[in-house]
Amino acid sequence: MDASNWIAIAAVLVSLATIGFTWGQVRIARQALADAMRANVLAQESNRLAEKANHAAEAAVAQSRVANNIAREANAKAEEANAISRRSVEVAADAVEHDWKLEREERGRFTIVHDCAEAAQDVAITVRIDGAHYELGPYDRVAPFGVIELDTLPFFDAFFERVAASPLTARSVVGNIETDFRGETFTLTIEVGISYSTKSGKKFSTVLRDAVSYRNRPSGPQRVKRTHGTSK
Repeated sequence: MDASNWIAIAAVLVSLATIGFTWGQVRIARQALADAMRANVLAQESNRLAEKANHAAEAAVAQSRVANNIAREANAKAEEANAISRRSVEVAADAVEHDWKLEREERGRFTIVHDCAEAAQDVAITVRIDGAHYELGPYDRVAPFGVIELDTLPFFDAFFERVAASPLTARSVVGNIETDFRGETFTLTIEVGISYSTKSGKKFSTVLRDAVSYRNRPSGPQRVKRTHGTSK
């Protein structure tokens, strides 16, 4: 073969190599394009899912706000109900009369005991004893379980003087000997009137009474019978 033929054959081989290389590039380009399209589809799907997640999060936030609002409203209603309940209890307790006691101490000492867990307001006291009377107060406030002392000793001193002045008389005779000497029985009464108001201004009044009886004996005045204070 001459040189021209070899040149022609070489040209054909170069052309074929060029075509093969170009075809390879085309295949690579096609694969790259396919991958790019798939990546784009995946990106779009990812964006769609992300948007859906955002919507769900927004809905959850809105529901949470609604739940918080409902909880706040429920708490407000509960506080209002508790306040009403407390007022009802206070009103009910305020409508009940207080307990007062008249307590007797040694030989004519008397005290008034405010036997109640609530304070009393505007307390006025009138004491009637042995035909006389005097007033105490008014007190702006008497504390729960507070104690007020009564000035009754002068009346009891006069009472005991009358008892001691009573003539002694024998109540029995043993043989020719008279025994059991005693005097007349004297009774001293005390009446205490109390007017007061509760915290809401509701007014009440009560009366406490007591009485003591003594008689003269050779050893001096002797108590006959102990009676207890009463409330009416």
